[in-house]
Amino acid sequence: MIEQFKPDVRYRTNNIPVLSFKEIEQLAVDIISDYEPKYLKKPQSFDVDDFIEFYLGCEIEIVHLSHNHCYFGRYIFNEAEDIPIYCPETKKVYALQTDPNTILLDAYLTETSEREHLRRFTLMHEGGHGVKHQRYYMGIDKQLTIFDMNDYEEPQASSTSNSILGNGKRRVLKTDEDWLEYQANSFASCMLMNREALKILLNKHSYSVKSTSLQRVYIIGEISKIFEVSYEAAKVRLDKFDEMELLSLSNDNVSLF
Repeated sequence: MIEQFKPDVRYRTNNIPVLSFKEIEQLAVDIISDYEPKYLKKPQSFDVDDFIEFYLGCEIEIVHLSHNHCYFGRYIFNEAEDIPIYCPETKKVYALQTDPNTILLDAYLTETSEREHLRRFTLMHEGGHGVKHQRYYMGIDKQLTIFDMNDYEEPQASSTSNSILGNGKRRVLKTDEDWLEYQANSFASCMLMNREALKILLNKHSYSVKSTSLQRVYIIGEISKIFEVSYEAAKVRLDKFDEMELLSLSNDNVSLF
């Protein structure tokens, strides 16, 4: 796991990292700089599979995590036995045994190119757990993460914040799991659409927080196309970018989580 680069991360007493969104954004830039700096210099699609397998050193296994595709991925930290896996041919559940630092990816995400955006986000989300949450999960016997549909609807750090998915839903970060999933989602977003490349793209189109709604819609489409992410993920990332810009302009020292 990241033999070349060791993130300098502070931890709470429960072994959950103390990271603001700004710090996660910088962490992504630092990791990409160590992995492949070209992604910081030109807006482009990030090679998720190469990063996960050869930089993080994770194995990727394609399995059926459920009968109804409610689970997207799992990251296994410790020796795991009897992981329930669904077999669509027999319609039965069987036990899978696999090695640590393995990402289980639901086969549903690989069945059509229309799910490629979700597949890429899921892999990077699980990679985020591997980068930041080893300390938390290694202390729990046979513990593994699980990424499901509810977690893809990115949780919010505040009950008063607007839904960054634009679907009117809000989730308050209360439990350890809420914070872990929020950090993994933020990591995936900042890795797939890193700050430096995003700035280049926005500057190219003369975009600012004061741009018109029409220009904003166009820019979101460009982000989605160039970085190979979903339209909703692109909107979330631009929303967060604007928040950070407004924070900087106002010289507000309050961290955005």
